Parts: sequence; C-alpha cells; structure tokens
Amino acid sequence: MINIAFVIDLMWGPNGGTEGQLLMLLKNIDKTKYRCHLVCLRNTEWLGDIYPEFSITMLNVGSLFHLGYIFKLLEFKRFCIDNRIDIVQ
Repeated sequence: MINIAFVIDLMWGPNGGTEGQLLMLLKNIDKTKYRCHLVCLRNTEWLGDIYPEFSITMLNVGSLFHLGYIFKLLEFKRFCIDNRIDIVQ
C-alpha cells in the first residue's frame, strides 16, 4: 500500500477546477493500492461531512510569514511519520 498526502492551500468548493479534479482523484483512485490523505493548509469545514472515504487533515496555517508556521510544519512532519507517507503531492 502506498500512502499519499495531497496538500492544498484551501478547498473553496467541490466544483472548482483544481479542487474538483483533486476530489475526483481521491474518490476514484484504486484504494487497494493507495491510501490517500488530503491535507489542507487552511480550514475547510465542509469537507469532512461530504467525503468520509479518505483522510482529511486541517493544519490551520494562518500565515507562512508567522513564527507559528514552524510549529505547523513540524506538525505536518509528525503527520507524515505517523501515517507513513510515501509521497507528498
């Protein structure tokens, strides 16, 4: 099983270009070969209720220029280790 973390800044809605393609990929990927995790840098509350078939993690990064970003980066590193992520896309 290959573990993949798909990282995106923010999911505005399921009908956007990039957002829609990513959600379609996550829903239709061969789940016998790949375990997918969606990682959003900013909170996207509507996702968890609609798409329970894959893991969703919200890092809630406020700004890349804020000192707290370093802690969020470490949180993401811990997430990758805990979930044995093979690929970050």
